[in-house]
Amino acid sequence: MEFLARLLGRRGAPLMGLDIGASGVRLAQLGAAPGGGWTLERLGTEPLQRGWVSEGQIEDFDAVVAAVRRVVARSGTRQRRVALALPASAVMTRRLVLPGGLREDELEQLVRLEAEQHIPFPLDEVSLDFNVLGPMDGSGGQVEVFVAAARQERVQDRQGVAEAAGLVPAVMDIDAHAAQRALRHWLAGRALAAPGALLAWFDLEAGSLRLKVLQDSATLHEQEQALEPTDATADMADAQAARRIAQALQQFFASAPHHAVDRVLLSGPGASTPGLAGRVAGLTGFDAVRVDPFEGMTAAPAAGELLARESSACLVACGLAMRGDST
Repeated sequence: MEFLARLLGRRGAPLMGLDIGASGVRLAQLGAAPGGGWTLERLGTEPLQRGWVSEGQIEDFDAVVAAVRRVVARSGTRQRRVALALPASAVMTRRLVLPGGLREDELEQLVRLEAEQHIPFPLDEVSLDFNVLGPMDGSGGQVEVFVAAARQERVQDRQGVAEAAGLVPAVMDIDAHAAQRALRHWLAGRALAAPGALLAWFDLEAGSLRLKVLQDSATLHEQEQALEPTDATADMADAQAARRIAQALQQFFASAPHHAVDRVLLSGPGASTPGLAGRVAGLTGFDAVRVDPFEGMTAAPAAGELLARESSACLVACGLAMRGDST
């Protein structure tokens, strides 16, 4: 498996997306739609007990492997190649400006030399990958290179789970990158925002609330807050989440030259309940919508049953599945 192979590149060989999150395992497999785009071939989810995955680390290896086996079996997929994701907090990323025209081995050597200055671990303990983004305008032939690095033990944890479940890890991505890939595809098919619109995107996973403020292709603001685990009713959990979302927006407005957003986007397992968008709109005064990354895709019967209640929880799995070419 190549770590972060072709992170920003084109589609590769067929694979399915497997997201191992704090609250569950999610699987998505996409196919090619006639005339371009995607179809949803397989979808699966399996809940995880609290503590099996904590702060992105797999704490109960055997239990998580068993959950992966169950979700794969129930999905009915025959695909074994998977794209996995590390939490963004486990990956160090950096953009470098380097001379253009270098051979692959020369570029790799230069990236490793640069990485040694910025990574606080010995390089023999790190999985390192890079991708050339393209030439820099007006830079005299220099190129911009995206570099990503993670401790090998974090990569091996997820790789080991997949292999123990009978799967073949092919790509290790970053969960935030995979989610944003699926979000961009979803936004491209919706008339939700004019060019230059300000979008507040909230992702609600077990124990965390992540905000990204987006404008076109740029991320203007990021923050993450811890959410207290709760066994309250769905209605009470929605009310708590809506309050925290409103507070996070106020914190953003207090630190930025903006006092409004054009739309609030909601994704993640915590956004699955139908009443949350209405509560958020009522508290903030801004239109709120739940992200469904599979909206507009033709869904196979085997995948359709989960769509209504689980689609927003599968944003990362969908973005990972988009890393593969379809069969």
